[in-house]
Amino acid sequence: MLDTERSILIWFSVAMIPTVIYSIIQIAFYSGLKNNFPKQWEHAGRPTIWSDGSWVTSGHVIDYLRNEKFRESNDTLGMEYCRNNRKAMILSYWLSIYSCGAFFIFLLITAYW
Repeated sequence: MLDTERSILIWFSVAMIPTVIYSIIQIAFYSGLKNNFPKQWEHAGRPTIWSDGSWVTSGHVIDYLRNEKFRESNDTLGMEYCRNNRKAMILSYWLSIYSCGAFFIFLLITAYW
């Protein structure tokens, strides 16, 4: 394997770690919200991992958590659940975006190096 190919494989692996972590956190959050706090899940717009066979972008859920729109709900326990998971969801979301962006920048640099 060439050094460039090895570097790309290493960078890809490193970039995917935050994405996998975010996916795990997201699945746990959505399933916990839906199964334990159905009123809050409805208030959040019924977020799911898969919708019509396609991966759902979670931007609206991150916005819901970031702007603390969950406080507008009447479900006290659901609001507490959202508040407790807010930081992990937001942080892992942005880390996955930045790590993938860094990987693509690395690819561009490598292509012209």
